[in-house]
Amino acid sequence: MTVNAYRSRRLVLKKNEPVRLVEMFAEAAGWKFAGVLNRDPEQEINYEARWNVDTATSVHYIIDDVGIDSSGQLRYMLVLGGERSQRGEILSLMEKGINVWTLDELTEIANLSFGSGLPDEQMRAMLRLGLGAPLAATEAFTELFARGSKDPAPIVRYSTLWGIVHAEWSECLDIVEDLNHDPHPQVSEFAGRVLEAFSSVGDGT
Repeated sequence: MTVNAYRSRRLVLKKNEPVRLVEMFAEAAGWKFAGVLNRDPEQEINYEARWNVDTATSVHYIIDDVGIDSSGQLRYMLVLGGERSQRGEILSLMEKGINVWTLDELTEIANLSFGSGLPDEQMRAMLRLGLGAPLAATEAFTELFARGSKDPAPIVRYSTLWGIVHAEWSECLDIVEDLNHDPHPQVSEFAGRVLEAFSSVGDGT
């Protein structure tokens, strides 16, 4: 599995920013509203709003709440299409105008979550880690994924797998392979599916 060559890093929002606030930011940036994809939990479809920057580039705002975390706290933005330099410029604009987690903050909150004794917070921290991961693997992030994979709470190990899926890093395959033998059936079954996904992308199927 490799990171999509035509997307930016995802910017994970710190707060449950209302759609209207993001709409106002998009209007000020001069982006053209292109519509929404309505939430459909039965089809595992998240709410998504889209703005076109030009004919080749678009900005997306997604509320990820139809998976294992239904709190609505996982909200992020990303840029699709266009040239890498243009995606970087748009990302920089959003980082300045919208309250988002930095890479250092994502790793810090994940570290702190391990001492919290709150599996739900650990789960959300691992999901944020994967959603907001840089396009290229880093030691700080992979070490946290490894730590999450060994957590005593199955929900944390399960969410670590989801974090790795979102990060799209083949460098984490050894972690997934270990979880394929996890004592909890839901974790091991999901790890097997993740391994298949990595393999199929690598084979070009």
